[in-house]
Amino acid sequence: MTNYKTYEEMSQKEKRDFWHRRVISSKTVIKDSFEKEVKWYLRFFRNQFSDILPEALLRSDRVDVNVIYPIIKSMTPKLYFQDPKCFIKALEEKIVIPIMLGNQETGEEVPAIDPVTYEPIVEEYDGPRSALILQSTINTNIRIAKLKNNSKAAIIDAEIGNYGAIKTGWGLDMGVPNMNGEGYISHREDVGESAYAIRLKPWEVYPDLHDFYNQEWTALGYCVHPEQLKKDKRLKNTAEIKGTAKVSESYKRAFSKLSEADMLLTEYYEIYVKPCTLYPKGAFLILSEEVQDDFLYEGEWPHKSRRNPIKFLYFNEDPEGGLPVPGVRYYVNQQKMTSMVRRIQWEWSTRTVPFVGVDLSGVANEAEVTKALKSGMFPKFVNTKGRKPGDVFHPVSFPTLSPALYAMNAQIDKDVSRQAGTVSGVDPYGSSVELASVAKMTDATEQIRQSEKADIVKDLLTEILMQFEDLYKEYAGPENYTTID
Repeated sequence: MTNYKTYEEMSQKEKRDFWHRRVISSKTVIKDSFEKEVKWYLRFFRNQFSDILPEALLRSDRVDVNVIYPIIKSMTPKLYFQDPKCFIKALEEKIVIPIMLGNQETGEEVPAIDPVTYEPIVEEYDGPRSALILQSTINTNIRIAKLKNNSKAAIIDAEIGNYGAIKTGWGLDMGVPNMNGEGYISHREDVGESAYAIRLKPWEVYPDLHDFYNQEWTALGYCVHPEQLKKDKRLKNTAEIKGTAKVSESYKRAFSKLSEADMLLTEYYEIYVKPCTLYPKGAFLILSEEVQDDFLYEGEWPHKSRRNPIKFLYFNEDPEGGLPVPGVRYYVNQQKMTSMVRRIQWEWSTRTVPFVGVDLSGVANEAEVTKALKSGMFPKFVNTKGRKPGDVFHPVSFPTLSPALYAMNAQIDKDVSRQAGTVSGVDPYGSSVELASVAKMTDATEQIRQSEKADIVKDLLTEILMQFEDLYKEYAGPENYTTID
């Protein structure tokens, strides 16, 4: 029988290994999903069809029609609110905040007492005015944080992959504000002395897969030059960091002119463990593959708010609790079929262009006739030795493609419309319903589906702005007792 230990009874190495196993387990699943499915959808989105669709279809000429890209690009502006703003109202006319001092013996904060009146010392603020100040500040912060760009990127991630992910925080995008020591200055323009909401690469976000939709913990993966961690005075055990992470082939190609020392990388993970019965104080942990006996950083839940700073966006929740379903999965086969049908049409058109058969024995000069037929000049003059032109030149033509093949394009379009919830073209082959009625019904169906997705995006933006409010209350000033509508 395994000798069970509570978390409090574990050594530092055992605690480090405890979380490392969980992160690596989640990372394996996420990376596997990306490698086997999502990266192929990304290539379709980029219009990179080589090695994905059949190459030798009659001939090698490629005629690919991208279905995935226009659907996602037309869907994104419909789902995103063009200019999101928050509206904050005060719950009380007057905000009274007691001044707190640290107790040297217990370390707990206690109210400051007026030495004359022996009453608690407080600060008072006008509630409605404070709410307007906070409202204006957060709306300005929305632009500084480039929330529009980051949210749109998350929408594309959620349609192509399992989910989109946005990290919220204050001041520094690496680590958290209450870490001891001096932090570093971020190179990002959307991160500064304010709240931020940055899009993360979904394949570098490792959620608690025991219950994805109610996560107990969430981990983030990073690969940086080891010098970055060594210079971060907030971390410990950095002397053991050497830069042993495996460099991907794409990274090598991108930085092929750099030396090996320039391309050294260290992989590490940030882990947010929510406060709960099992972990009453929560945790914020940083660990690396290269430091195997301890953490790089170990602390309690970093914010007063218990909200998970990592926000997830997904449109197709798995009924069994697994990873959300990528939207592209529902119509990726129509993408393949559309390109194959179009390539058949292209092949047919190049093989069946009308041409002329010539009885060269009936002309005076074969070379002259051949040159005339190949030239682009019009009209063409040839000597037919006194015979009628019809005896020498014979037009050759081929039967046209079956209308059923063209009808297939319309059927594929309708299939994509049903799967993706977008308006398709109206089938011109044999429909007995008035075209306007068909378009109206299709548009109504699309509006319902798109409204549902837009509502999900609205919920995400609301969560982000509520997180912004919490961060401002904690790190930026005394505005309190307000709420976002």
